[in-house]
Amino acid sequence: MLTNPEIEKLVIAKALENDHAKNYLVTTCTQEHFTDQMVKSVFLAIQNCHNQKLKGTFPEILDQLRNIDPLITFDSLLDLISKASIVTTADIESNIQILTDTMRARTLEVFLSEMLIQMRLDGQPYMVAAEISEKVKKILPVKTNNEAVENRLFTTLTDIKDAMEGKRTNALSSGLYSLDEVLGGGFEAGTLTIIAGRPGMGKTAIALTILSKHENKAGLVSMEMLPNQMARRELSMLTDIPYKRLKKGSINKEDYKKLGNAAFDSKGKLIKLESCGMVDLSKLRSIIYRMVEQEGCKIVAIDYLQRMQISIGRGKNEASEIGDIVNAIKAMAIQLGVPIILLSQLGREVEKRTDKKPNMSDLRGSGMIEEAADNILLLFRAEYYDRDNPDVKGRCNVIVEKNRDGDSGIVIPVGCKIGINQFYDLGSEKYPSQETIPSKPIMPNETCRF
Repeated sequence: MLTNPEIEKLVIAKALENDHAKNYLVTTCTQEHFTDQMVKSVFLAIQNCHNQKLKGTFPEILDQLRNIDPLITFDSLLDLISKASIVTTADIESNIQILTDTMRARTLEVFLSEMLIQMRLDGQPYMVAAEISEKVKKILPVKTNNEAVENRLFTTLTDIKDAMEGKRTNALSSGLYSLDEVLGGGFEAGTLTIIAGRPGMGKTAIALTILSKHENKAGLVSMEMLPNQMARRELSMLTDIPYKRLKKGSINKEDYKKLGNAAFDSKGKLIKLESCGMVDLSKLRSIIYRMVEQEGCKIVAIDYLQRMQISIGRGKNEASEIGDIVNAIKAMAIQLGVPIILLSQLGREVEKRTDKKPNMSDLRGSGMIEEAADNILLLFRAEYYDRDNPDVKGRCNVIVEKNRDGDSGIVIPVGCKIGINQFYDLGSEKYPSQETIPSKPIMPNETCRF
C-alpha cells in the first residue's frame, strides 16, 4: 500500500501545536488520509473536539482518546509534538496535498485490483473499462471551472507587473546575466533544464555556480561526488583556491586561515547535498521530494543522468528508458513547483568529429529528452582540445539548443575557471574578460569561433 507515515506524523504534530494548522487539518482531511494507527486516532480525537465546538486542548484531546485508543498517553502526544519544530505552518498545505494524493493513489490501487478480478470473472472488459474511467474522474478530480481560469490570468498579470518593475518572483537567476537574458529571467518554477557536455566541459562546475546563488535554498543530488569532495569544491569557490590544491594540501598558513574564515562565514548558507551513488527513479523521487517539501529547496540539480540505475523492460531499449526517466523528472518539477536542472553526458561521437561542437543528437535518447525538457544547454570549452590557444583560454560557450519561451540556437560566451568551479559573465569585475571574446549572446544567424 502507498503510505507516507512520516508526513502523517508531521501534519498531526503541527496540528497539536498550532490552532491554524488544526483548523486546516479538520476541514480538509478525513481519517482515510492516515494509515498510521496512532496518528489516525489522534486525528479522530482532534476531529471530535472540532465537531463538539471544543478548542482541542491537550486535556480535551486526551479525554477523547480514552474512548478511541486508551493506550495513547500524554507522553506519546509530547513525542509527536517534538516533530512539529521542523515544519512551518506554511508546509501544512503542501504536506496535506501529498497525503491527499497518496490517499487517492491507495483508493485507485484497491479499485483497479477489484476491477481486474471482476473483468476476469465477467469477461466484460469494455464495460469494466467504462466503469474505471468514471471512477478515475472522481478519484482524481481536475479543476476546469471558470474561476480557476480567471485566477490563472490574474496571477499571470501580477507576474508581468513584477517583471515590469524589475522584480522576478517566478524565476530563479542562473547567476549569469547573459544566460538569464536568453532564458527570460532565469529558471522558472516547474521547468526542467538539461545541461549536457562531454567530460571535462564543466557541467558540475556550472551547476554549482547556479546553485551557489541560492545558498541553502538549493539542493544537489550527486551520484558521483562524496561529501568531502563537495566540501573542497565549495571551499574553492569561496576562496578562489583551486580545489586540486586543497586535495593535495599544497597551501600555506595564510591560505588555511582564508579557508577557515570562509567555512565559518558559510554556516547555514551551503547547498544541501545528497551524496547517494547510483539510484533508481523511485529513490531519486523520494530524495527530491524531501529536499523540496521538508528542507525548503527552491531549485534542485541532479548530477547526472547516466549514473541513474536503468532497468530495461521488455519491448524497451536504453533510449526509451532514459526518456521515461526524464519525463518523470519533468513531472516532479511541475508537481513540486521548482526548477530542476539535470546534467547529462554526451556520446563519444563528438570526439570522432573534426569540429568538436556538440549538438542535440549527441544526447542519448535525444528525441524523448527534447520533448520533455524546457531548456537544453550544451557546453563547449575549446580550451579542452586546444590548450595552447590563448584566445580560448578560460572561455566556455553555452549553446542554447532548446528554449521553450525564447530563441534557440543561441551561443552565449561566458568565462570559466574550472579549477575553482566558477562560471561568470564576460566583463564582470571579479574575472575581467578578454577583448577578443564577445560578451553578448550570439544569435543563430551570426558566426562564432569555436
